[in-house]
Amino acid sequence: MIPSNRAILGSTLAIALCLSLSCRRLPRDASQPALPRATWWNFYTRGIEFSRRNEWDNAIRDLETAMGKRKGAIFPDNQEKRRAKTYGLHFLDNYFPHRELGVCLFHQGRFDAAEAELLVSLKMLPSSRASFYLNQVRRERLSRQQEQPRAGRVRIDLPFPEGTLFTRKPYIDLDGNATSPDYVSEISANGEALFVELAARSVLLRHRAKLSSGRQELVITARDLAGGETTWRRPVVVDLSGPSISIARDPSAPKQNVLLSVTDDYELATVTINGA
Repeated sequence: MIPSNRAILGSTLAIALCLSLSCRRLPRDASQPALPRATWWNFYTRGIEFSRRNEWDNAIRDLETAMGKRKGAIFPDNQEKRRAKTYGLHFLDNYFPHRELGVCLFHQGRFDAAEAELLVSLKMLPSSRASFYLNQVRRERLSRQQEQPRAGRVRIDLPFPEGTLFTRKPYIDLDGNATSPDYVSEISANGEALFVELAARSVLLRHRAKLSSGRQELVITARDLAGGETTWRRPVVVDLSGPSISIARDPSAPKQNVLLSVTDDYELATVTINGA
């Protein structure tokens, strides 16, 4: 169907209106950098500049405007993106409005609001910066609640039996978890720090712990954001060589008798002769 002249004229006017709005300059405020156009990406860029100056109120206002929480921006966009298309062929790298708003709110001490924005950011598009500041928000909040007892809140659960662990390999595979209502933030195995980017109430503990030959102790330590800590210990024996067997004639017995000797550096579990 060929569109009518009236439809074509209406579409043309709508496009012209959008272009005129996107090109509309904002009123100049001597205390703020001028924006060339009232577009969401310009509000975002200016909000980031304000945050670099630690001007948190101005940064929050511009970021909220870019996201559409405040009126004033043309075509607000609140989606987190690595590269956001703005106008024509222009792109804005690393568009993280919720994350940057959360950072500003954190610096103002508004921890509940900061946590909400950072969680939205991580849900949309995870980033190390959002994880770092969410950890900071939760740590600061917990530091204000130290009147509550914190001892014994960190736990390490590994599916190993009680007693000494024996292995013929120079490592042990750990597969468990560390938990705390105050968010596990650090885990180490025999002094080696494991990667924990975002503190959580339950963190998977999957790691190949390197061991040396002989008797030793496997030590796992976990800490949470409130400063709580627990340590899991277990003795381990790494036996990389099997038992040695020696056979000799018994000079004091009939010729068919022999002396059989079995030795091991650590412990002998069983010795069988002809299946018995």
